[in-house]
Amino acid sequence: MDAATVFCKTALGEQELGGSTRHLPQRLRNVLILVNGSRPIGELGALMSPAALLPALQALEQQGHIHRLAPASGPLGERPECTPEVAPAAAVPAWMEDARRAGQAALLRHAGEAGAVIARRLQHVRRPGELRMELQRLGHHLERFAGLDAAQGFAAEMAAYLDAEPALER
Repeated sequence: MDAATVFCKTALGEQELGGSTRHLPQRLRNVLILVNGSRPIGELGALMSPAALLPALQALEQQGHIHRLAPASGPLGERPECTPEVAPAAAVPAWMEDARRAGQAALLRHAGEAGAVIARRLQHVRRPGELRMELQRLGHHLERFAGLDAAQGFAAEMAAYLDAEPALER
């Protein structure tokens, strides 16, 4: 990446910072906060270690939280305005959509309306690995909230869906 490259937050990046739920690790969130649509990478590198900055920017860009602005043009080096671009929604396989719905229903059964609150985390999952990790986290939340029996029942229901995951997508 060029030191003059400027990144801007996408709608997903703005949502991550403005929402009450956090889906990014703290180190990526810290970098996302620094991205403002006017600071080039060279300036960002002065604010934090370049060795940590570049991989974080690449991860944020790949995940759709930031995008590169067009290079500066014109006699004064003006940049286009930083407007959030909406990242295209990744296609979710049918088995994964079924697993998300089943997870939400199971959380409702095991924890009532409180289960609906924590089940919202499943709406943002787009990849199989994320689904597995989120279901595991939700099982831990359920155990603390509704007890071990509820968590084990939830885990058993979700195992059936995860075992149905096509081998090519693992």
